[in-house]
Amino acid sequence: MNQVKRALVMAGAALFGAVCFASFPTVTHAESTVSPPTVRATEPLGQTSEVSQDISSGEVGTVRWSIEDGTLKLSGGEIPTTSQGPAVSYPWSSDALYPLVTSVDIEGPIKLNGNAPVDFFFKLVNATNIKNLSDLDTSDATDMDSMFEDDNSLTSIDLSNFKTNKVISMDSMFSGDSALKSIDVSKFDTSQVKNMIEMFSLDSSLTTLDVSNFDTSLVNNMADMFSDETNITSICLGRFDTHSVTDMDSMFYADPNLKAINVSHFDTSKVTSMDSMFNEDESLSSLDLSSFDMANVEEGYLENMLAGTTNLTRLVLGPKVRLEEGVGLESPKKLFSIFDF
Repeated sequence: MNQVKRALVMAGAALFGAVCFASFPTVTHAESTVSPPTVRATEPLGQTSEVSQDISSGEVGTVRWSIEDGTLKLSGGEIPTTSQGPAVSYPWSSDALYPLVTSVDIEGPIKLNGNAPVDFFFKLVNATNIKNLSDLDTSDATDMDSMFEDDNSLTSIDLSNFKTNKVISMDSMFSGDSALKSIDVSKFDTSQVKNMIEMFSLDSSLTTLDVSNFDTSLVNNMADMFSDETNITSICLGRFDTHSVTDMDSMFYADPNLKAINVSHFDTSKVTSMDSMFNEDESLSSLDLSSFDMANVEEGYLENMLAGTTNLTRLVLGPKVRLEEGVGLESPKKLFSIFDF
């Protein structure tokens, strides 16, 4: 977890929205703008961009772009994947340009192939909206890492036309989008995704989140997936399949208004780290870990797992749970028991 980003989070209070919890089993025991006169930059695909005081423009793939009066305008076209090395570095996310962008207008269909979506809208910190997002064709996209990361003025996002059936990584896809009050990912096909690290972290205006449609059968890393969502009160996980997951480090870290979370079905038999998994979730009153298998959790990687759960009064542990020193329980009880504080 990026500790610097965590420091930017502002805590807030929110009423509990008990979305999807009716299906839970009963738990009975536990600005300054940088715009130099002229800058020339050669992009990885060989395009040259002119950056000026009033207008910036260039071409990436066959997509023409310009920044005019604060609007990033993107023509129709296609951006290929990069078969070797890092993904495309988009000029509008450069230090000289990103502060200028206050809105995005997609003026024609754009096809993003392979890893082209990576960082596509990254760090557009002053952009409040993206127009015609449905014109993005992501049917051949394989990587959406940081696609909307740190767009912390973005108030809404239309993902209804996104095709994600070939995507294998969504690392930090929406991380740091602190003004988003809701994210509808109900049409996402995540059946090929292996990486969901920090996918929704630092989304501090969210109060509820429904990912119950996610197919997570191939996901191996969920570290910080829902961390630092300071106003979240409910996360609907449905029947999350976690049998391939090896890292749950800080998965629900610093969600102080989260009232309950249903992890009673989690298969953690391959998990090696649960550091700070529920740390600072001070509104949790009950937690059912009866399905948890900690056999492969490495020594020392339960650090602060339950630290800061100051309102936890009921905790259910199963026969394969171990709580070592440092896990964070203020009054650890006998292991392999049903706790009722």
